[in-house]
Amino acid sequence: MWVLLFVAFDFRNLAHLMWLIGLTAFVVHPLLAIHDLVEHISFDLVLFFFLSSILFLLTSEIRQPLQQPKSNLTYPVFTFGLACLGVLLLFALELVPLGRHAFVPLLVLLMYHLIWTISLKKAVIIQLFFFSVLAVHLLFFWGGFGRLPIVSWIAASAWMLWVRFSLPFGKIVLVAPVFFSEIVPGVLRRGLSMREQYLVGNTESNLEPFIRANSFANTFRENDFPALIDQFFVSFFNWVPRRIWPEKPDGFGFVFTLRELSDGHIAAGHSTATTFAGEHLYFIGPAGFASMLITVMMVAFIYRFMAKNFPGRPYFFLLLA
Repeated sequence: MWVLLFVAFDFRNLAHLMWLIGLTAFVVHPLLAIHDLVEHISFDLVLFFFLSSILFLLTSEIRQPLQQPKSNLTYPVFTFGLACLGVLLLFALELVPLGRHAFVPLLVLLMYHLIWTISLKKAVIIQLFFFSVLAVHLLFFWGGFGRLPIVSWIAASAWMLWVRFSLPFGKIVLVAPVFFSEIVPGVLRRGLSMREQYLVGNTESNLEPFIRANSFANTFRENDFPALIDQFFVSFFNWVPRRIWPEKPDGFGFVFTLRELSDGHIAAGHSTATTFAGEHLYFIGPAGFASMLITVMMVAFIYRFMAKNFPGRPYFFLLLA
């Protein structure tokens, strides 16, 4: 099924690329690594992942050429470099009223508007500037949370380069590394394969999201609709800083830690992930399959609406969400 999705998805559609990367990292790869080691893998959960993927790819398909914005800037490389320096200065002075998760996507959006009218050499320089901002952010300002947005920023910038210059093997170049990204951290930490990490309990971010979602699918839970509604708001408006929105709901990782783990985990800043399916199943049980479908359709239709009416803006929406 994954091979069919890989062949069928539209590489020129960033929503398709982001979805396939997530499906590969958090569903397909764990299943390949531990399918014979986990008791009672939920067939309903696995089937839902693939059916929802088909649904998302179909409903987010844009039946029109990718619209290319034109920029009239005389010095695009200098402009982008200046924007990167400005963002780093805002980070250093802590003058980020919208939060860093809003400023970095703004750089990606600026890159999208500049890259269509410049040479490959200049585009590579712009991307190197962007990666430099990410490197400084990770080394000096990053608190260790929010890894998925960082991956999405890297994937989006690389995707722009491949689409703009019609570089070959785009699907393979951007999707295949997902497999290695799941393996390498564990190997570097303990020299273990993914299967060995599971056996010794060292699953961490590699396998834990799927394992936890699978456990929720096999366990009846009490309904908590208000908490699930909070997660809807977090999904779309997580980029709004808490000092502007003091009542902003906590993300699922913190909520789960608060409810299920010890206070020591909270003090240590521990968080967890469980795939978007696991969040729904945790809060409302089997009814979560229906709410997940609603979420998938909502994201797909918002993306299509923005792609048709605001060329370029849907990518900013994807990077913020």
